[in-house]
Amino acid sequence: GNQVLLNAIASVVPRNYVVMEVKQNLIPADRKELLKRFSLPCFKKVAVVAMGEPGKDFKEKEHAKMLKLKQDRENATFALQQAEKKRQKEIKKFEAAKAKAAAEAAAAAAAPAEGDSKPDEEMKDGEEKKEGEEKKEDEEKKDMEVDEEKKEEEEEEPQEPPTAELTDEEKQRWFCPLALPDIAPIIADRSFTQFSIPSTEEGFDDVKYTWQPEAKAKAYLKGKLTLKKKICRMVDLIPGESFQTTLKEAQKALAEMREKQAAWKAANPTAEEDASAEEVGEIENIHDVGEGVPLYKAFKTEDWSLLLLRYEMFLLYNSFKKDVKDDEHPGIHESNLVYYYTKYFRKHINPVWFGAEKIGEVLALISDTVEMESEMLKIKVDEDTELKQFVLKTEGSRRKRERAQAAGDETKKLTIDPYFLGQPVAAPAVISAPPPVGQKGASRPPMSYHHHHHQRWQPVGAKGGKPYYGGGKGQWKW
Repeated sequence: GNQVLLNAIASVVPRNYVVMEVKQNLIPADRKELLKRFSLPCFKKVAVVAMGEPGKDFKEKEHAKMLKLKQDRENATFALQQAEKKRQKEIKKFEAAKAKAAAEAAAAAAAPAEGDSKPDEEMKDGEEKKEGEEKKEDEEKKDMEVDEEKKEEEEEEPQEPPTAELTDEEKQRWFCPLALPDIAPIIADRSFTQFSIPSTEEGFDDVKYTWQPEAKAKAYLKGKLTLKKKICRMVDLIPGESFQTTLKEAQKALAEMREKQAAWKAANPTAEEDASAEEVGEIENIHDVGEGVPLYKAFKTEDWSLLLLRYEMFLLYNSFKKDVKDDEHPGIHESNLVYYYTKYFRKHINPVWFGAEKIGEVLALISDTVEMESEMLKIKVDEDTELKQFVLKTEGSRRKRERAQAAGDETKKLTIDPYFLGQPVAAPAVISAPPPVGQKGASRPPMSYHHHHHQRWQPVGAKGGKPYYGGGKGQWKW
């Protein structure tokens, strides 16, 4: 289109150009590609960096924009309020007219019909007196209605909307909020880790800083990127091979432990748990603490669930640090914990299963292993901690809970939905698009796909599941 034509002409027509590409100007590789188009000696390549705190004039312009937007909102709200008041007034008038008509109809129905016998003088005098009183009441009522209307008009608010003013917090802002962002959020999330400030080493003849000097501009960008890393989801992050291997080993070990527990219970059906058991000390062999008794012999669904959760959170924390490949990344934010848990373990975690409302309340159940520190996931154990140590923690927690319940503390009773342990794990997605039309192996025209759990491609909007010919050369439809 016009953009392609302009790009082609710009590189060979000597004149001044301003390249306003927000995302491309922030990524080193894109900047280098851009500079190649202006390689002729007649071009002087200057990078202008407007980053950090802007100048006073710029702030004033932005505040003027913010004030106008705020005043526009006030005007719109005021117009709606006035329209509503007018509507309510019309409704009130209509109801009054309706009531008056009903009263007149009722009075007419109560009047004596023609041909009735003439009432005697006493009755006639009484009726005339009554009519006079009713007429007087009607006049007084009309006077009251007029007075009320005058009072409403006097109390009516001025016909001008209130004047908008910026709050102290708004005055501290440097930029007016945009209706649409400069960079689409999904694009920014995928590329922000590459953002940097231009330098002469990339091929620029000069780099100018219009708002703040280089050091402050770089510090500003670093702060923004750190905040972005903290809350942004890395949608392209792939769990590494180390995670996959460690997870399989842990799953195998946990399955063997449950089998050993089942075998021991089958051989000792009458064994009872001593609620007054002491704290768990250092144990060499958790599978045999004496006479073939496994340490985890009394584990129930709740205990197996918490053991699994302890190890999964520990593994998630360590694996994320390795897979993100960024020493400055702050880690997993609380708002993204469920997302990364699902991405890594290919299953869900719902706080409701643990009798909680938020994921932070779930982590409180394993506070001896992990915690939320400034909304970031942190572990309380060494990064090389073995599965055995988590079994010891789980048994110690179980004994403490059992003792509290035996003492009458029902608040320590724990109920966890068994689905957390038994939920199916989704197979890893293997996404491969079909060959382009015209290439070897292409069996049908291009289409949009949705990837489902059964690992089969499904066409979007298929008519009966079959393609049809829409007429014209190459007009295949699906």
